[in-house]
Amino acid sequence: MLPDSDPLTTLLSQVSELKRKALQPLPTVFEDSSHQIWFYDDAGQRDVIKVLNSVTHDAGPFWQGMQALFYVDLPQQISRFETLYRMVADATELRIPALRQLWLKPSAGLWGLRTDCLPGRAVTAESVTSEMVAQLARHLAGLHRVSFEGFGDITCPEFNRQTHQAWSNHLKTWLEQQATPEKGVPASERDALLGECDKVFQSDFDAGPFGIIMPDLRWDQFLQQDGRLTGLTDLDALVAGPIALDWVLVELLLNENQFDEFCNEYQKVAEIPTVSAVRAPYRAALFLMNVFGESNYQAWQERPVWLD
Repeated sequence: MLPDSDPLTTLLSQVSELKRKALQPLPTVFEDSSHQIWFYDDAGQRDVIKVLNSVTHDAGPFWQGMQALFYVDLPQQISRFETLYRMVADATELRIPALRQLWLKPSAGLWGLRTDCLPGRAVTAESVTSEMVAQLARHLAGLHRVSFEGFGDITCPEFNRQTHQAWSNHLKTWLEQQATPEKGVPASERDALLGECDKVFQSDFDAGPFGIIMPDLRWDQFLQQDGRLTGLTDLDALVAGPIALDWVLVELLLNENQFDEFCNEYQKVAEIPTVSAVRAPYRAALFLMNVFGESNYQAWQERPVWLD
């Protein structure tokens, strides 16, 4: 990588056909955003260009957690987008951007892609409708029905041959290493968490079923128009893993009424898993990965419970 290189300069130096004047930068939502993004307007066609930020993409707790738990990093994910995009498009009713170009030039520090521009605006929590919740339920149910025996990269089954039992041991070891006061988990809470892990993750515990999951699920990854979701634009972190992890995340994302609507729609397509045994460990993992930016561990663990 070239950690001190500007993504735009790198892009234009490596992809000669792009026109600087056709690029319109989009503001980043987070200071540590993993990509820089532009609209690209040329000859009446609007596309979206995303380039990996070589400085910040692996510096935050989310991608550090993804590397440790699922053995994937962002450059690796981007390099497999042609396969990943097709797999996700086959599994969901939501529109997925058409992948027009993929730029993989590690020696130049360039990992980027160009897609078509889907209609709609980014979803905010305030704009969520019942129809969007139902669409989200059908979307996740479709992903969850793509079955895996193990966890990790969804495009390379030979790399995720770990068993369901291996996942439990793997997660427990990671929590033992990461759930520390320095990471925001008080000592008393750490002891309670690890005691819960010892109780839950016995030799006969089965963490399945496993499917495609979205550990970074947020509303702003989707586009909406006229009260409906029009597409999914962020496919960076889709991996094979326990669908109960998605359910714990959905429980944190939605309010009670939305969660009821979600369950009603989801169970038309797939079976709802039991999450009570794994809620505390999975919430701890999501906290340590900073999925919603919560800094108070106790408040995070005490957020409302909507599912048995």
